[in-house]
Amino acid sequence: MIISNSSSVALLIRIIGFLGFVGVILLGSAYLYVGRKPSNRESTRTTANNDLKIDSTTEEDSTTKDKKLARDNSNTTDLSTSADTFPASVDGVVDVTRKGVRAGLLTYTGTLVTEDSAVRILTPVEDASYDTDVFLSAVRQWSNVSTHPNVVTVYDWDDTSSFPWVVVEASEGYRLSSLDGNLDVKEAVAIATDAAEAIRNAGLYNTRHLSLSPDVIWTSNEGQTLVGDWGLTDAIEKSNESLDVTPFTAPEQVTPNMDGSTSEATDIYRLGAISYWLFTGREPFADESDLAGAIMNSELVPPSELAPDIPPELDAPIVRAMEIDSTHRYNSAYDFKRDLNNAI
Repeated sequence: MIISNSSSVALLIRIIGFLGFVGVILLGSAYLYVGRKPSNRESTRTTANNDLKIDSTTEEDSTTKDKKLARDNSNTTDLSTSADTFPASVDGVVDVTRKGVRAGLLTYTGTLVTEDSAVRILTPVEDASYDTDVFLSAVRQWSNVSTHPNVVTVYDWDDTSSFPWVVVEASEGYRLSSLDGNLDVKEAVAIATDAAEAIRNAGLYNTRHLSLSPDVIWTSNEGQTLVGDWGLTDAIEKSNESLDVTPFTAPEQVTPNMDGSTSEATDIYRLGAISYWLFTGREPFADESDLAGAIMNSELVPPSELAPDIPPELDAPIVRAMEIDSTHRYNSAYDFKRDLNNAI
């Protein structure tokens, strides 16, 4: 009996000692977590959340809306005065103006007070059929890569309501689509290689753009190239099971079954098509009556045959980037960037 009691006491002591050891480990882990330094993205996200919150409401829910507008309204803009399709209040953004619809996205512009910088607010058009989760997944992936200098910065987004939005940097330069292409060769190569660097970096995060076009690439007044609207248009098109075929659409995106065969090679094709337009001033297959058929089957006219001022050494990189068979294209955006630089 004495031996039994002694064994029980010893076992109890061991259990108490083990629990105490576990407690010390948990307390130490909590201390390290609380005391850690946040990353640059966490710091940006924290600042954005403190200074920029958009609360989506409906016009009929007046009680809820009144409570939200009861906050400090000195830096608040009621977007319902700009467009009935987006009734919401925006803290930290002033001078909000509806700009219009592009590729299924309704765009507003404004100024972020804390940064004194221009921003855009992007949200699917009201009557669009889309999957909110797919849209927000694209937004989060964009945010993950937006610290790169060639990617438009994401400030904040809404992941709590059924009416999603994202607030992003607005370049003080111009969209490539506002140009007519046919740029100076060195300027065109600089834009194409900067965009290629954005694609290369995004690939490290397993992020694809899939909607690259001159509409989503900006050049700042300082000459910096910025790629925006990552995955948003693709998210809307996949939700609708449709695709707007353009001269920048990759062959694998033309297939009607939307089989999900897109990859970094898709972005490389589209970047090659943009480069083609930058150098020649003409969109690929622009003269073809059946654009989708031409993308799938036609041989590309080398850029130097359309613009004699282009060094013929640039033909090979662009033609390779735009191969119909994705396995014949560059393995990475970095390789495309390298060959463009080596061609001039």
